[in-house]
Amino acid sequence: MEFGRLQGKVMAARLIVSATAPFALAFAMANIGATWSLAITTALGALAVLAFLGIGRLMHHRRADTLVEV
Repeated sequence: MEFGRLQGKVMAARLIVSATAPFALAFAMANIGATWSLAITTALGALAVLAFLGIGRLMHHRRADTLVEV
């Protein structure tokens, strides 16, 4: 698969999620309240940061292993 096509698929998914996020937050605020909606949003953001840190850690270990093997 070409890189551009793969990039387009990833960007399309990101754009769809970005477009629906404000509506999802408004829906949550109307049904469970602003405090809980923002708490859930904060928790999801924290989980995303932890996932990125975990990926960075894995990549760092992979680079270190590759340098040692060579």
